[in-house]
Amino acid sequence: MECPLIRVEVSVQSLEKSFKERLSKLKQARMPLVFESNTVDSLTSRPSAQALNQRVLHHNSELTNFVSRDSRLMEEKMELCNTLGRLEEEIWRYRKRGAEQQS
Repeated sequence: MECPLIRVEVSVQSLEKSFKERLSKLKQARMPLVFESNTVDSLTSRPSAQALNQRVLHHNSELTNFVSRDSRLMEEKMELCNTLGRLEEEIWRYRKRGAEQQS
């Protein structure tokens, strides 16, 4: 019988590895802000503070959604691991009872 704690530890390790890989990809993909514009003059001019603030707020919102989604998935995974552990324990008890009844 496999111990659920070992699976959880492996799961946490795989999540950490996945997180580090995603963080690395984000760092590699980091690009300067591209401002939407139709004219060359506006590309060479300084962006307004309001435009910069909007862009930062938008990226912050996207990152917050990403992190909260990962947190929910982690919680769901932990709940599933706990449920699986309880079910494996019940199966073990039923098998033990069956063996005792046959003796």
